Amino acid sequence: MKINTDINILGGLTNWGLINKFIPKVNQFDQMQEPTGIYSGIRTQKSVQRFERAIRKTLLHFESPDLKNLYTTILAEEGISPDCMLMLFWNTSRNNELFWYLNQEVFFPFFYSGKLMIRKEDVKACILELKEKEPQLKGWSLETIDVVARKYLALLKHFSLVTPTYLKEILHPYYTDRVFILFIYWIKAVEKRSNLLESSWLEYALSERGVFLDRLMKKKYAPYYSFTYTGNSLSVNLLLDYSRIYHAIK
Repeated sequence: MKINTDINILGGLTNWGLINKFIPKVNQFDQMQEPTGIYSGIRTQKSVQRFERAIRKTLLHFESPDLKNLYTTILAEEGISPDCMLMLFWNTSRNNELFWYLNQEVFFPFFYSGKLMIRKEDVKACILELKEKEPQLKGWSLETIDVVARKYLALLKHFSLVTPTYLKEILHPYYTDRVFILFIYWIKAVEKRSNLLESSWLEYALSERGVFLDRLMKKKYAPYYSFTYTGNSLSVNLLLDYSRIYHAIK
């Protein structure tokens, strides 16, 4: 695994509007920007640079021009909207292996099994188990693990997947039609398998597989994609370019 401290940094980001400062399509038309530190509430330039590195590496790194175009468009049009935050949750999971691992081992098992909340101790136990087999974590102290667990839950809070209360209750956001379509386009961009039923990214639909399939087959989505489903195989064909999909469903 490639493990870095981006979870700690982004978990402490209080003003997510800072992200827009690092998007070219936003910045090129913003000639009268405030100094980044003033805008974000971050006091030192060194701290700004730490946040910038984490934002660029984890939130705004895209493996294809299509995804970059899609994310840049929605951020420029909406800023940090609830829909955009869900999309950033997907992208963070794609770009940060530790965040992805904790989702797979803690968040999704809890989410899909109907558990009501996630405790910091649950996350710490997962990291301690990973430490036993991951060389990069051998030097992590209990204090470091405690901080990472806390910041991981803070990130889930920012993505509106757990409550902002001390006891982190699990939330079950329902994707709007627009977010559902964007998810289909996102998973098609990141999944290399032709059969989407084999994709581990299906969990990010935040719905049971049967519910997801029933929704995917609804006729109202026909202008945006076509599909072939045989019971154990699902292939999806996108009907619009990534440069057009956002405005088509806006």
